[in-house]
Amino acid sequence: MTINSMSPIIPPFLLNQDKIEIVAPARFVEKNEIDLAINIIEMFGFRSNYNISLFHQKDIFAGTKKQR
Repeated sequence: MTINSMSPIIPPFLLNQDKIEIVAPARFVEKNEIDLAINIIEMFGFRSNYNISLFHQKDIFAGTKKQR
């Protein structure tokens, strides 16, 4: 597949008990925001995971460029 292809890549649907990894690629997040997300994810039958580095903060960002 070429980069500019008009054919979309369609991944398979998530299945019950699949794991969803939570990341913060830009703005930092707080624990209460993640708790809400985890509750919603688990309510739909999925498992969730995150690394403690999710809560790193540098100004408004989720840690330094290197950490992100």
